[in-house]
Amino acid sequence: MRASVLAVMAAYLAVAAHGLGSLPILDGRYVYCWRTGQSVTLTTLSSAKNEASAEALNCGLQMTFNAPATISVGQAVPVTWTVSYNPKTILSNSIGLTLPLPVMQSPASRDMYQIYHSNIHSCAYADNVCNAYDNGVYVRDHTPNTLANFSANYSATYATTELSFPRSGSFIIFAHIALPGTTTSERFDFAVYRTITVGDAQVPTPIGLIVGVAVGGVVLLLGIAFAVYRCRRNRASKTATTNTNYRTQTSGPDETQTWARDSATETALAQWRLSEDDVERSQILSKGAFGEVWLGTYRGTPVAIKKLLPGRSSPSDVQDFAKEILLMTTFSSPYIVTCIGVSWYRRTELMLLVEFMDSGDLRTKLDETTPASFSIADKLLMASQIAE
Repeated sequence: MRASVLAVMAAYLAVAAHGLGSLPILDGRYVYCWRTGQSVTLTTLSSAKNEASAEALNCGLQMTFNAPATISVGQAVPVTWTVSYNPKTILSNSIGLTLPLPVMQSPASRDMYQIYHSNIHSCAYADNVCNAYDNGVYVRDHTPNTLANFSANYSATYATTELSFPRSGSFIIFAHIALPGTTTSERFDFAVYRTITVGDAQVPTPIGLIVGVAVGGVVLLLGIAFAVYRCRRNRASKTATTNTNYRTQTSGPDETQTWARDSATETALAQWRLSEDDVERSQILSKGAFGEVWLGTYRGTPVAIKKLLPGRSSPSDVQDFAKEILLMTTFSSPYIVTCIGVSWYRRTELMLLVEFMDSGDLRTKLDETTPASFSIADKLLMASQIAE
């Protein structure tokens, strides 16, 4: 056990030493990016040529990467990844990405492409972690490269089933794209990470044994759940206090764990969960009948945080909010704020984190501007983007 913990710590330290500005977040959504003084046509990069690096909203592009959490040896991995950007906010990036996006000609097709490199890399979760500069300990090099351009809605989507693993173990996979720079000796690389566990090929098990084990497991779990429920019901009520930075401090067990839940919802929420220690609320922005929106930070980056009102904490209220959060995670458009994730200790403290837009809402903008400062042409453009 001690050896495995040391191996994981070594892997994270290697990441920090090879191009990542902080420990990697392996959730398939948190973007890392680099500007390198090398050609986008190269397949091997030198960390000595790194000119800038950033994370999350500071990268200018958003990415999502979906892959199964577990597979079997030799099984093809169905994975999809999407990259997009918002033309209104992309220039706020901190790595020097500009508009219009540069293009590079493919020697094979002679066509011009904005995305000159896009594929999936993988490496063993061992003594180092693969990234744009470091190959890591590879099990399979990468999936075939795909060139593409952003669509009319500023996004590009990829899919492949060509990645597989010849042996069992824990591995890191990351979706990697590269854009050409304004010169032939400049490029921009972006990556999002996930982990995957590869198990040995499954051996068929008799149906009778499966049914027996399943029934026995259900009975055992029901007995444990009932015992825990009775125990917690008999305990004294717990307290929760909030500090001046509005970072929730909690104590005692989470009684909401005993609520009846939809397993599909729980699994989906877990994929988007962020550590509550990285989230801080600073100022309330608005309040409605069911929830309130706060200005806050996630790892120092400004975000908007939506949470339920203190009086809206019933199981049905929380379940409805969870469904709203999961609906938000399915949106991918440059005209919709990006979902960053969800954080909680107790279910009644669910917090939805989204991209913070500092220009306010449309109603306020219409009220506070004149036809001269907000023209009809701009309003029509905004209306068409809303319709899209």
